[in-house]
Amino acid sequence: SFMLLMVLLLLTKAEKRKSFIFLLNAACLLTNTIRCLLFCSWATGNFYDPYTVLASDRGRLTRGDYATFITVNVFSIIVTALVFMSLSLQVWIVCVTTPPLQRSIIMGTTTVMACVAFGYRVVAVYWNTKLTLENTGADSILQMISISYILQSASIWVFSCVFTYKLGHAIIQRRRLNMPQFGPMQIVFIMGCQTMFIPGTFAHANLSIDI
Repeated sequence: SFMLLMVLLLLTKAEKRKSFIFLLNAACLLTNTIRCLLFCSWATGNFYDPYTVLASDRGRLTRGDYATFITVNVFSIIVTALVFMSLSLQVWIVCVTTPPLQRSIIMGTTTVMACVAFGYRVVAVYWNTKLTLENTGADSILQMISISYILQSASIWVFSCVFTYKLGHAIIQRRRLNMPQFGPMQIVFIMGCQTMFIPGTFAHANLSIDI
């Protein structure tokens, strides 16, 4: 996330750095970088210390350990919200030229899916935090957590479908206009297909196994 943030800052033209979509994407990468660093600190702290895990004794946990855990959860909600905001804005941009009815259907479907996925994410984070602070196992909410990840993955997949379809449609139109050169649009289309279908297949398979 940090390397992508550096690439975004260095390669974006100066006149585009004031756009809302640039600020959203930069905020996504920055907050996710912070979340990942905090998560590493939490995962290597007292929560997963061999004695704590094997003896099921949380007496060694400090207020700082709990604070880090809560902060990681808060940042996960912030990252999810920023990602869905960015995706929704990008869908709106690529659908500007589509007929009003199609645009309304696409925006309505993606917005509803994003809201449902975000709602499940917030509820799962809330109960996970509550049970952890009460020193209670999270086994009772494992299915809820799995569903929240599945909904989040499915929502992002739907957004990716819209992007990839619009890119493919634009490429076909360019070929009809006798502009078949291989450029950035084709590269983004190919990478979009690869990153949407190949990792998504394994992700859904793993999530199904977890449930």
